[in-house]
Amino acid sequence: MDVLVIEDNLDHRELIKLSLKEIGPEMHVAAAVDLTEGLWKIASKQPDCVIMDLSLTDSTPDKTLRTAEQLLQFLPVIVFSDRGERDLKEFAALVPVQFISKVFDSNLPLKLQRSIELANVNHKALACRCERDKISDAAVTQVKYALQGGKTLHAT
Repeated sequence: MDVLVIEDNLDHRELIKLSLKEIGPEMHVAAAVDLTEGLWKIASKQPDCVIMDLSLTDSTPDKTLRTAEQLLQFLPVIVFSDRGERDLKEFAALVPVQFISKVFDSNLPLKLQRSIELANVNHKALACRCERDKISDAAVTQVKYALQGGKTLHAT
């Protein structure tokens, strides 16, 4: 699995990378130091998952959350933050990305592994919902067209 870590703190970035490598040899980790570089690497490297810090040097937490929410349409996203659990729960209620608290202990590899699994579930659920919405939108368009005197609809 190719994972992109977007983290401006070098020590935190290295700890996350080491923890991901502990999960298994299939983890290939790239890094970016800010949101701008991270978005460029997402476009060029197309990782399987993104782990991003909430407070980056070139972004506000709000902008980072909105970006994470937009990215979730394309790949699993985990937001990593040193904010308290209460703040993270409030953010989670607003944005459907996976959140993980910045606690660097021996449980970090397991927390990251579980977060990646949950982020994958969130991403797949959103992808299904988006596909269902596209199908529903197409059906509504067909019905409107038919009601306005267009072609008759045929069930397939």
